[in-house]
Amino acid sequence: MPIIVLKTHPRSFDRWLYLLFVALAAGIMALDTAARLALVDAATRVQTRDVPLGPPAASTTQRIRTTVLPSTAIDARWWVIHAENGLTGNRVRFTTQDNSPHGREVHWSSAPVWLLGGIARVTALFSGKTPLEEVQRAPLWFGPITFVLLATLVTSLVAPRFGWGYAGFLILLYATSIPVYEAFRAGDADHHGLSLICALGCVLGLVCGGAGWSVAKISKTTGPKNPVPVPGSTNARKYFIVSAICGAAGMWISAATMVPVLAACGLAAVASAWLAPESKVGANPALWRLWGFWGAMGSIGFYLLEYFPLNMGWRLEVNHPLYALAWLAGGEVLSRTTRKMSGGLFLQRSLPDSLLCVSAFTGILLIPAMVLFNRSDWLMISDPFLVALHNEHIREFAPLWEFVFWRGNVATIFDYLVWPILALASLAVVLFMVKPGKSWRPVLAFSCLSALPIQVFALFQVRWSGLAIALWSVCLLLVLVILTERSFRNKVPRWLLAFLGLWGLGGLLAFPYSSVAGALRLSDLSHNLPRTLVASILLRDIGHRLVEANPRRSPVVLSDPTSSTDLTYFGGLQTIGTLYWENMAGLKRAAAIFSASSEREAHALLLQAGITHIVLPSWDDFSDLSAYRRLLGVSDISYLERVVGRTAKPLWLREYPYPIPDSFGIPNESVRVFEVLP
Repeated sequence: MPIIVLKTHPRSFDRWLYLLFVALAAGIMALDTAARLALVDAATRVQTRDVPLGPPAASTTQRIRTTVLPSTAIDARWWVIHAENGLTGNRVRFTTQDNSPHGREVHWSSAPVWLLGGIARVTALFSGKTPLEEVQRAPLWFGPITFVLLATLVTSLVAPRFGWGYAGFLILLYATSIPVYEAFRAGDADHHGLSLICALGCVLGLVCGGAGWSVAKISKTTGPKNPVPVPGSTNARKYFIVSAICGAAGMWISAATMVPVLAACGLAAVASAWLAPESKVGANPALWRLWGFWGAMGSIGFYLLEYFPLNMGWRLEVNHPLYALAWLAGGEVLSRTTRKMSGGLFLQRSLPDSLLCVSAFTGILLIPAMVLFNRSDWLMISDPFLVALHNEHIREFAPLWEFVFWRGNVATIFDYLVWPILALASLAVVLFMVKPGKSWRPVLAFSCLSALPIQVFALFQVRWSGLAIALWSVCLLLVLVILTERSFRNKVPRWLLAFLGLWGLGGLLAFPYSSVAGALRLSDLSHNLPRTLVASILLRDIGHRLVEANPRRSPVVLSDPTSSTDLTYFGGLQTIGTLYWENMAGLKRAAAIFSASSEREAHALLLQAGITHIVLPSWDDFSDLSAYRRLLGVSDISYLERVVGRTAKPLWLREYPYPIPDSFGIPNESVRVFEVLP
């Protein structure tokens, strides 16, 4: 049986190297977290000028919030709202805060809700406040806590398999890679970090399990007594089960993220089997059947945890038993495929085996067939309106080149491509110069090909970049293990090793430099708040004023999607359109109102939705109301566009002046506030 020997450093030095890397990562995170906490505190303390929008309220039942979260934490505002509702012990499956007056379903995983609630309960023990009061500050600790979960997972998988030093290096890489670390920054509480942890655990577990082939570790200190893991051994099974459980948790957190990762793993497994050693004796196809079984069972378990017994449904945008069936079937097909490529039979000549094979392919093809023939009922995100909205108005759905242009900084390309380029370049060096042996090909192919499809996604939608880099780090791990071996390292010119090292060092230093610079600017925050936070401060003031001015009714506000979220978060106001696929009906209704061609139609739609106020900031993507018309394919100028342009002035719409204080430093911006009269 072919065995790959991985020599590690002496244990004492290896542990010290791990502690050094982890300490550096912790220091970088501490600096960045301190800067963001100071930023949030400075913005929260800002007092806006009193601009009365009506008579003061004697009392209010609205949920008022004051903490100004970072501008990148739009989703975190909704997580706070759901976490406050979840403190009662209920799973959040419906909200009336948007798509007024009907409300909408909520299909987000409860994991972030429960984590935010747990953080609030712990911090309440030290602050003397109630957990309900602490929830709005819980996002500030959400990211660092989930990063600790990431570090724990990486350490538990990599350290016993490859060595402590390699585990520490990966943790440092994640803390210094901007696309990865953005999922764990203080204040940005959402599902992205948890999804990344689960996807990385899924791929890393398979690689640590040898991707179904013989990969063993022999330590200098212990000798070749118990090489692990060997396919078919208890250790290989353990790693595959861990991978499956991580994947199942990822399906629970975000099926939209995990399904492509699982598909990439399947394709990579087939490719690694094709590139396997000629002897074929190291394969154990049963591992893939085991992986499919545990993944399917875990996925069903998380589905029941989230939806049983009152909310069972056919929504394929989220985790569903049909995905579990496809995973189980995929494990069976992978097992047969690797068995065939190892010299065995794909299909035995028996009726039961033939029926099992047909059932496996049916389970895989069932979901694509459902989507193909009736996607409107089971896959709402495929609606052309939502597709156009996401592609045109959500920056994380933009291609990398557009994202770089929006940021106006060419260095962004380096931040997003430094590790993929290094992984591919160093992999080429290993394959063509080092040539470590045919036994390495399967695991190297698997690590590369599981990351490559996600990287392609990242080029066309920048939101995949963090996950792509996390998966490339697994490939880098294997390459680093090879290049640090003396017998292998001597085969590569030193100038080339130095160049690769300097390239990686540049990737490690780019983000820490900006973190230190941000920490040094803490003293200026009270006088120079970022412009991105000024918008939230003003919308907080408007939300609070609207609540005060309407003590006998709950205001219902029509605004752009991002401002609607801020108004709901700060003032507890009801809105119509927010950027979530569950709220497609509300988004279409908001677009219809803004696109209404006549005064009569616009007024009727506003009254039908129960709109009491319209808030139109000039800095939002939808400040040009023609954007709504383009989404609906309407060419004629709308009535509300004429109102905003002051060419129409209906009697049923009253505008209140809202002067922005000069101290905010945005003299060219404005907010227009209208009240809809009966």
